[in-house]
Amino acid sequence: MTITLTDVLNRYRERRNAGALILTVCGTLLALILRRPDQWWAPAIWIEEGTVALPDFVANGWSSLVHPMMGYLVLPTKVILALAATVSFRWLPEVENVLNYAFTAGVLAAIAFSPTLLRHRLSCALVLLLLPTDSEVYGTAAYAFWWGSILIVLPLLWQPAAGRPLLRSALLIVGGLSSPLVLTLSPLFALRAALQRNRAAFADLALVGATSLVQATFVMKTAQAANTAYSVLTPALFVRKFFGYFLDPPPAVGVHDVPTLLVGVTLLAFLVACAARFRRELGPAYYYLMGAFLLAAIASVARVPITAIHPAVAGPRYFFLPFAFLLMALVQLAAIHIRLVQIALIAVVTLVARNAIDLGQRHHEPLDWRAAVTACIGAERGDLPVHWDGHSATAWKVSLTGADCRRLVGRSWFDNTLPAGAMP
Repeated sequence: MTITLTDVLNRYRERRNAGALILTVCGTLLALILRRPDQWWAPAIWIEEGTVALPDFVANGWSSLVHPMMGYLVLPTKVILALAATVSFRWLPEVENVLNYAFTAGVLAAIAFSPTLLRHRLSCALVLLLLPTDSEVYGTAAYAFWWGSILIVLPLLWQPAAGRPLLRSALLIVGGLSSPLVLTLSPLFALRAALQRNRAAFADLALVGATSLVQATFVMKTAQAANTAYSVLTPALFVRKFFGYFLDPPPAVGVHDVPTLLVGVTLLAFLVACAARFRRELGPAYYYLMGAFLLAAIASVARVPITAIHPAVAGPRYFFLPFAFLLMALVQLAAIHIRLVQIALIAVVTLVARNAIDLGQRHHEPLDWRAAVTACIGAERGDLPVHWDGHSATAWKVSLTGADCRRLVGRSWFDNTLPAGAMP
C-alpha cells in the first residue's frame, strides 16, 4: 500500500482537529469548574431564569421560547431550561449544568472550527475562558445567552470563499436571538456588505436585519430603549473602564482612577499603533473585532451608568462581550513578528491571566432543590429556591402550585415517579 504526501497531511489535519476539539471540551470543563466550583458540587437555578423563565415555561410550555426575558429574546437560556425541565424536573439544576457546559463548549468549538478570517482560532476560543472578570457569566444557564451572542461575530469574519450558507445562517439565528447584540453589530455587517458586494454578505445582512428587527421590537415594547445612562459617559471614563480595567482593575469603583486611566491610555495607544502600522499582517478580522468591541462596550453603558460598573464587584456581565472581542483582537497581534510587539503582547496576556486568577472565581451556598420539589408535590403550593447573590438566606423564591410540580415531575423523562395518591 502506497502512502502519499497528501495522505500524510490529511491524517495530520484529522488528528490536529481531533486534538483541538478535545482541548476545547476539556479546557471548557476545567475552566468552568475552577471559575464556579460550587455550581458543579451544588448546582442551582439563578436569577430571572428561575423567577421569570421558569413560570413562563410552566404556563406556556415550549412556546415560552419566543417570549422575552429582561426585555429581549434569550434563546439559549430558554432552550436549556425547557430541555432540562423536560428531562427531569427533580434534577433540573444538574441537567441544566450539563447542558450549559455543552453549549459553552459548543460556542468555543464554533470559534475554533468555523472557516473565519481569525488567526489562531483555537487560541481565540480558549482565551474566552480567561476573561479578567468575575465569573458571573460563567457556568450558569441563566447567562448562556451571553455566550450565544458571541456567535453573531463569526459570520462577520467569514472567509469569502468558504461558503456554507446554512452554517452561517444558523450562527446568525442563534446569536441574533440570544440578545440585542445583533442590533448593535448590524453596522459592521452593513460595512462588510458594502466592501465585499457579494451574495453571501448581502444575505447575512438581510438575516441580521430580520433578527435585529425582532429584538428591537421587544426592546421597544418593554421600554428598555428609554435609558439615560449615556448622560454620565465621558471619553476618559470609557478608556479607564474598558481599557484600563482590562489590565489593571482597581479593588473597588472610584479607586486608583488616575493610574488606571494611564494604563488604559497606554493600551489604547498600543492597539491604535498596531492597527495603523500593520494593516497587512493583521487582516480585516482585527478591525472587525475592534469595531465589535467598541460597539459592545457602548451598548453596555447604554443599559447602566458607566460609573457604576466594575468587572469584579458591580455588573461584571457588562464587561463580558467587550472583553471577549478585545481579547480575540489581541490574539490577532500574534501574527506580527516584531520583537517589541511580541514582548508587549506577552505582557498584556500575562496581566489578563493574572486578573482572571484574581477576579475569576465565584462561590455560593447550596440550595436543596429536590427537597423543595418534594414539598411542592405534596402541597397546594410550594416555593422553589433561586439564587441571586449566592447566599441561601437571601435566595429568591419562585412559587408554583402543587399541581404544576406534580405535572412537571410526572412528565419528566427520568425520575418521574410520584408518591402514592399524587395525581400528575
